[in-house]
Amino acid sequence: PKRALLGSVTNSKLLSASTVWATIGVKRAKNRNAMARAQRATALRTTRAYRTVSADASSLLSSMLPADLLAHERARVSDRLSDADEHRTKQAVKTREREISIASWQSRWDRAALAPGAVGRRWTHRLLPNVARWLTKPPMDLTFHLTQALTAHGCFRSYLLRFNRAEDSYCSYCMDPDDTAEHTLFDCPRWEDERSTLTRLLRRPPRPADVEEILCGPRSDDLPDDPAARLRILEQAMTNRRELTGMIEAIMAAKEEDEREEQR
Repeated sequence: PKRALLGSVTNSKLLSASTVWATIGVKRAKNRNAMARAQRATALRTTRAYRTVSADASSLLSSMLPADLLAHERARVSDRLSDADEHRTKQAVKTREREISIASWQSRWDRAALAPGAVGRRWTHRLLPNVARWLTKPPMDLTFHLTQALTAHGCFRSYLLRFNRAEDSYCSYCMDPDDTAEHTLFDCPRWEDERSTLTRLLRRPPRPADVEEILCGPRSDDLPDDPAARLRILEQAMTNRRELTGMIEAIMAAKEEDEREEQR
């Protein structure tokens, strides 16, 4: 709740009177970048992310609609409601304009993952490609370890090497030449025990493609009409999510402790 309040206060300050200046104000890249920097600072604290995490990834993880898109949305809503020919309710107008904003956000998120050097963004996009689905997930707190896993910014030697915090990118446990987030969480044999429960639930080893499905849960349209069957699916989804986050917490906590011991 406190982190959500922080995001709300940031947006309120950034977007004061935005219905007046949005159309012209966000045309300049300088203004858009300044808004993104301010919002990113809040998003990093909200998600407990490393300072090296990009604005695009932190905005998604914190579920904070980019400020320039939100400014445009509010201006559009104001214009629609002041239009004498508009017969929709205020809520219907807001809902439609939010759908437009999310579609724009999705296009931006897809482009961000293709940018040169966007290693972390590519990984986050690979795990969470669908903006709308992430925004409609059941309530969930992002922990420090879970955020590391979702951004690939953390105690992974491939990441540490990029910032001159490691001499090479080799895995300390199996000597794989590239200790990435994917290797640590899904491939390294050192963590087979931590993955065992989720492997049993899925009836196969977990993979990166499972992350969105597990964290976001089943889509409401895919749930059966039968109440008992619906309840069973939702309970299983909650179990899978709990096991995935528990697996990540266990792996990352142990790996951090091993790293501290190695440094000592």
